[in-house]
Amino acid sequence: MGAAFRKETIKTETAWKFTHLKWVLTSFYFALFIIVLLPFSKTKLIADAFLSIVGVVYFTSFLFIPLTGNRNWCSWLCPYGQTFGVLNKVGFYKINADQEKCIPCGRCTKECDMGIPVQQFVKTKGEVNVPDCVGCGRCVTTCPKGVLKFTDVRGLFKKTVPPESHGVQAAPEEKGDPSLAALSQTTEDVEGIIAEVQSTVRDDVVEIRKRPSDSQQMP
Repeated sequence: MGAAFRKETIKTETAWKFTHLKWVLTSFYFALFIIVLLPFSKTKLIADAFLSIVGVVYFTSFLFIPLTGNRNWCSWLCPYGQTFGVLNKVGFYKINADQEKCIPCGRCTKECDMGIPVQQFVKTKGEVNVPDCVGCGRCVTTCPKGVLKFTDVRGLFKKTVPPESHGVQAAPEEKGDPSLAALSQTTEDVEGIIAEVQSTVRDDVVEIRKRPSDSQQMP
């Protein structure tokens, strides 16, 4: 629903620090698991109150999507997403980076809907290994140098998992890539055909306008 507002995602350093707010609701979420196992008389009341608060905040966040981007809830408040992020650690999920190949173009950070400073992590740590990453692969596919690669539990047997194994294709090089050259040639051919059709239509219109109307031909 909020895909149209992807470009509105706030990607400042302050916004990234606010992602720690998720731990507030996540802490209550984990505590809820313990509470429901204890013989409290008000266990159901506590669980219903927590779920109600989460529901109200979740649907209210929709109103701010045009201002904060399509993943405001996921970035700053979602306790469930943070839980899956913790489980990613168990699965050894992360995105490895080849620091030597990286050029500071910033495209990876620009593409991240979660507001993760991807390029900063690549520069300082050589990897993106944070619970906030949802594994969409946008940063991997947009990199013109193929710097980023997925790594997960299979990395125990393989060094890295190429992006193709996750159903995505790495972005082609900006220069010298044959696929880009073919695409450019196809675009030029289509533009040539369009120009030829426009010219033909224009000539036909001019010819029709030159012809006398039926009323002028009548005696």
